[in-house]
Amino acid sequence: MNQHSIMEVTKRLLKVALIGAPNAGKSTLLNRLVMSDISCVSNKVHTTRQNILAAYTEGDTQLEFYDSPGTVTREHLLKHRLEESLITEPKAAVERCDLIAVLVDASNPRERRKINKGVLRMLQDHEDRESILIMNKIDLIKEKRQLLDIGTRLTGGYIENKLVLEDPVLLDLLRRKPLQSQKPTSKYVIELDKDRPDDESSLQDQSGGADFYEGVYRNFSRVFSISAKEDDGIDNLREALLGMAKPVAQWPHGPEFLSPCNSKDLVNSIIRGKVMDYAEKQVPYLVKYNYRQYMFDEMNSLFIDLQLKVPKKYMVGKLLGQNGVTIFRITNESREKISTTLGCDVKLRIEVTSTEK
Repeated sequence: MNQHSIMEVTKRLLKVALIGAPNAGKSTLLNRLVMSDISCVSNKVHTTRQNILAAYTEGDTQLEFYDSPGTVTREHLLKHRLEESLITEPKAAVERCDLIAVLVDASNPRERRKINKGVLRMLQDHEDRESILIMNKIDLIKEKRQLLDIGTRLTGGYIENKLVLEDPVLLDLLRRKPLQSQKPTSKYVIELDKDRPDDESSLQDQSGGADFYEGVYRNFSRVFSISAKEDDGIDNLREALLGMAKPVAQWPHGPEFLSPCNSKDLVNSIIRGKVMDYAEKQVPYLVKYNYRQYMFDEMNSLFIDLQLKVPKKYMVGKLLGQNGVTIFRITNESREKISTTLGCDVKLRIEVTSTEK
């Protein structure tokens, strides 16, 4: 065996794009997969505005993740005056990846009925890329049998364009194991959407590609059900991704690499997440962050003096909250999270001001 062959079998790599509708839980999932708070997490939509790169290395295998902004339509972008990055960044993530991981909020009635149109279009445009379906937030679903119905609805009962009808395979879905493609049998019959036309050819796009009808995609290679928030099913998902990695001559990052984000990026991500959680309506989307001091002392304690700037005077009160309750929660919870993430003592001061004259 030559040296090149030895290199090929000793290093493996998988580049994964995490895409999905806004608030599907992509950032929480990324943080769980790499076991660190890399990406900003909030219960509000459009928290992530740019692709976030992170890596996880185990043994001879490296996983490279791109956490992308929630996929939106052009109409939504214009209506809410959002950045162009919400459209361009998910597309860029898919272009860079080997695997497209589509995350859906299984607790959301709309998401579990059909796959996001923008996500479907990216899947259609990159049918040569392997893709998986990840049903998230299963902790919010009381009847776990519903997961079978949701998975069947979003895939049309197909895996890798093959109709999956075997009962034991479908039960794997409920056990949060990868749903592998199998040959159809008559043991278990799935009742597909009654509104589907009889002509199967009408379910195909003009290029003859994967099913594009009513939010269904038939070419996922596997289906997973997880709860990123509760850390349920994450280990199985990570293990499956490690198993899907391909041999490479070298990794793009060293074995200790986690993210290009420095400590200040992580701090800003944490504070921004808390502002998104506690500030009202459009206010958190308009806040500008001005760090007047960011310094580690000789004891490795971190001192932060941060100014939050909002465009209107009335927004200052919204951000402070009654008797300062809101800003107190933001400051206190941010400080605790930063201390845990960076492993050091933290002193955090936050001032709120307006740029309006």
